[in-house]
Amino acid sequence: MGPKKAAATGKRKAEEAAEGEHHEEEGVATSPSKKAAASPAAASESKRTRRGAAAAAPAPVPTRTSARKAKTDAKAKVSKAAAADDDDEEEEDGDTGGAAQPATKKRAAAPKKKDDADYDDDEGDADDGDGAASAAAGAAKKLTKALAANDVLPASLPVANLHDGTTADLNEISKTHGIVIFVYPKANTPGCTNQACGYRDSHDEFAQRGFKVFGLSADSPKSLTTWKEKYNLPYSFISDKERVFLKAFGVNKSATQVHRSHIVIAKGGKVLHIKKGVSAKPSAAEALELI
Repeated sequence: MGPKKAAATGKRKAEEAAEGEHHEEEGVATSPSKKAAASPAAASESKRTRRGAAAAAPAPVPTRTSARKAKTDAKAKVSKAAAADDDDEEEEDGDTGGAAQPATKKRAAAPKKKDDADYDDDEGDADDGDGAASAAAGAAKKLTKALAANDVLPASLPVANLHDGTTADLNEISKTHGIVIFVYPKANTPGCTNQACGYRDSHDEFAQRGFKVFGLSADSPKSLTTWKEKYNLPYSFISDKERVFLKAFGVNKSATQVHRSHIVIAKGGKVLHIKKGVSAKPSAAEALELI
């Protein structure tokens, strides 16, 4: 073989060898089926390996420094929680003016039941701003029970308001005169008019015996004045809108009712007679028989 042919043959073999290596590399690189088949198994094996390593890893041993840090962190959490509670309490105090409110309230005491013998001044039917009426109610606080026969008019008995805007002091009047008071439910009604006219017709006889006559009710001064003028009634009327005298003599029946009565007081202030539930027409005649 000549030198040229030997060289050509060697070159060809070298190219064939190089081409074979190239095909082997391409076969390895382009075998997706083998790579795909190997990938899931490898991934699963890798996960099992990592879990096993994590499970097998020993827990860290606490050191003195880590224990101190944990204790400090716990104290900080407690302090923070306490501060939050204090803030909540301050907010609640602020809502109630800084003072704790009672959980329950005491039930208001029920008002005591009154009867005709009790004498208080807390049941005024009307308040027209009259200073004298207010003063009378205040003075009447000293009286706790109704007057009865043989009692003497107390010094604390207030002055009475009359129909014409003036006043009458029964204690002062009793120093020089006896007193007859007739009590009626309502001015200018038929029965009360019969009673009032009976005292009108007997007025001179009462005066001759040294007695002054007064009518007594809770009517207003205006209605009493109209009634007085209509029937020419010669005596004065006590306008007891706050029922001070009605209670003092025990003739107040309720907040709107009274006992038709007559009261006789001797000169000197001694109560001779208090009769409740009388009839309208004979009231004046019966009172005359007692003096």
